[in-house]
Amino acid sequence: MSDTKHTPGRLSTRHGLSASDPRWILENDESFVAVTTGGNNEANAKRLALCWNSHDDLLEALQNLVEADLHADGEGLWNIADSDTEDGESAVKAARAAIAKATEELRP
Repeated sequence: MSDTKHTPGRLSTRHGLSASDPRWILENDESFVAVTTGGNNEANAKRLALCWNSHDDLLEALQNLVEADLHADGEGLWNIADSDTEDGESAVKAARAAIAKATEELRP
């Protein structure tokens, strides 16, 4: 990944006088980061903040789960990666794909 850093901290949302006004996305309730507009502006802003705020914790938990599975003496964590268990293999592949997607470098 590049050395480019994102804005640290948690995001929150604020709106103008009515729910149809643009929804502001703020870092630590202070610094402007982005704005959403349009018919779903409130829901979109809330989802962006939720994704931002939960990304690092979810990624770390998923990485730890896959790592624990790799070191489970060949049995697989809760047997989800057992070679006889097609669903388990799919779950581990999906987890690895999600980790790759969440850690890929942003492209211009």
